[in-house]
Amino acid sequence: MAATCGHPGFSKRLWDLPLMRGMSAKATRRRSQRQERELAEDTGGSTQRGSGCLPWAKSDVTKVFGKFRAECKFTRAKSFSITKAIIDKIRGECDFNEIPMIDVTFVTPEGRTDERWVCLPYEVWKKYNSQG
Repeated sequence: MAATCGHPGFSKRLWDLPLMRGMSAKATRRRSQRQERELAEDTGGSTQRGSGCLPWAKSDVTKVFGKFRAECKFTRAKSFSITKAIIDKIRGECDFNEIPMIDVTFVTPEGRTDERWVCLPYEVWKKYNSQG
């Protein structure tokens, strides 16, 4: 009997299902680490060892401009949704004096950066925008 996906009514064989669209796990990790390193270098921040997997060292980049704690995301898709869960995760990892930040990079199929965006809380943006 062939191995099939466990979903009822779904009879595709497991080896017929796409494993990953585009990037290998190693390439994904390298691209992610490069994004984190670039953000840290450009802003005077520090990357977290293990990309935040350690209980005492959460998030991807800390001390961004001395004030922000960043979560880095990248995608080859044409869109990326910032969910409340992502916002709550980075907010929960911030120390009392840090501001949460999300760095989203859109990547071409060849792996080059197409566009890069940063998401900040509205009150923070408003504060920095009014100082101009």
